[in-house]
Amino acid sequence: MSSSESHRSNNSPFGALQLSAGLLALLKSQGFKVPTDAQREMIPRFIEGQDLVVISETGSGKTLGYLLPILEKAIRQKTDRALILTPTRETADQILKVLEPFAETLGISLSLVIGGRSSSKQEKELKGKAQIVVATPGRLNDHLLNNKLLLQGTTSVVVDEADRMLDMGFLPQLQHIRKTMRGAWKTLMCSASSPDMVKELSSVFCQSEPELVLMKSAEAPVEQLQQEIVELTRAEKPRRLLEDLSKVKESALVFAASQERCDLIYRWLKKNGLSVDHLHGGLRQGTRHRVIRDFRDKKIKVLVATDVLARGLDIPHVELVLNVDLPYHAEDFLHRIGRTARAGRAGRAITYLTPEDAKARMQIERYLK
Repeated sequence: MSSSESHRSNNSPFGALQLSAGLLALLKSQGFKVPTDAQREMIPRFIEGQDLVVISETGSGKTLGYLLPILEKAIRQKTDRALILTPTRETADQILKVLEPFAETLGISLSLVIGGRSSSKQEKELKGKAQIVVATPGRLNDHLLNNKLLLQGTTSVVVDEADRMLDMGFLPQLQHIRKTMRGAWKTLMCSASSPDMVKELSSVFCQSEPELVLMKSAEAPVEQLQQEIVELTRAEKPRRLLEDLSKVKESALVFAASQERCDLIYRWLKKNGLSVDHLHGGLRQGTRHRVIRDFRDKKIKVLVATDVLARGLDIPHVELVLNVDLPYHAEDFLHRIGRTARAGRAGRAITYLTPEDAKARMQIERYLK
């Protein structure tokens, strides 16, 4: 049976997206039944070799939308390599967790290139030509300064959260990574916002004019999300927070504006007997990994975090996102509330607004329902 015949013989909704029978069977075993709109747009185009700039709302399934074409290419041609760049260690870890069950079954080698982990092990994996490399720009750039040949054979490049790459000042590192690459590859860049900014960045990696895939709801909360606005004073926040969290059955993600506020809220909730932990950029990487793992495994019910966790976290049991403080950037509000109601699931978001938030409220108004 030919590859195309194996596609047609599978009646899975994913079967129309040019995926092989083995990958379709894996999707079924992992519980993926129906592709999202973003996946329907992304998967066939990237498999066919089109450079893409994808703008789609958070929680729309973009990660699987680019991983499946990469896995499909790795199945068809074992010598093909893929590079996935993402701005933070947390998002890199998240991507790897999605990849691992597929890669283990299919015999595809992976490498996670981030800070806080053994540099020598990463270098060995890169020299061994791991088929799929998930990396943050800073750490990958460090490796390439010593050996410019580590990305040989790369045929697919994904730049995830491309808008945030620019916000975080990674353009010089991305440009250096690009200069070390040789040959031909196809590029997919994705973001939940800022199509003009992302399209500008695409000129770094895209070797042809990219096609813009702009989903209708790219800069709006998903339909399944229920939002509630609570107007109160600063002094009323602590008690109201306890009240709202007492109603949570599964898990809640609480966002604070700074590391100091994150620590303060965490101590308050712990003092009042809640199953809680906290996460921000001031903690050691090992601690951050442990906290996310405990939250994912339901060892803790409430996680207090700064915007370091506003993107990239996909945990199905997050039923509530609670904005105790508003973010400094309006776009981060959209990413925060996108941590719940993901991939068709229901979810809630509560946002506290004080009289002092009047100006910031105007900036997030377009995201409020």
